[in-house]
Amino acid sequence: MMKKLFALLLAAVMLLGAGATALAAEPAGYDVRATDSSRTNSLTVGVFAGEGLKNGRLELTYPEGLTLVSARGTLDAGAGITDLDASKPGTVHFAWAAYAAQKDAQLLQLTFRGQHGKSYELTLTETETGKQAKFQLAFDFRFADVMDEN
Repeated sequence: MMKKLFALLLAAVMLLGAGATALAAEPAGYDVRATDSSRTNSLTVGVFAGEGLKNGRLELTYPEGLTLVSARGTLDAGAGITDLDASKPGTVHFAWAAYAAQKDAQLLQLTFRGQHGKSYELTLTETETGKQAKFQLAFDFRFADVMDEN
């Protein structure tokens, strides 16, 4: 069921021209969404609880060449607690616990800066189960006043 919903979301994102393409929905219960990069050289990535989860521990890894600009837990303080560690380059560790199941709630927001025309692979790992999802972030940024690549 989650994979079908994710496939529909992916198709919609591609039709709208968004700058990120997710390839898998594997850590069960999590969804990853990114903003369009066509007007800026950065992408904001949101990690969402998709199946009404109450807690979890995640690790997101990203390659050299991709710069993490900001990272923040977005679970409302009244809904639970979070722990975020982005101190090591290339890795973000995130743990969260909520008082009630969180369905479609954004848990984590990350902003990355990358090179125009380049795609980067990110890996989201559910720490306790080892399940992984790999997805691509494509930076399609162009200056608004430049009409072609020449």
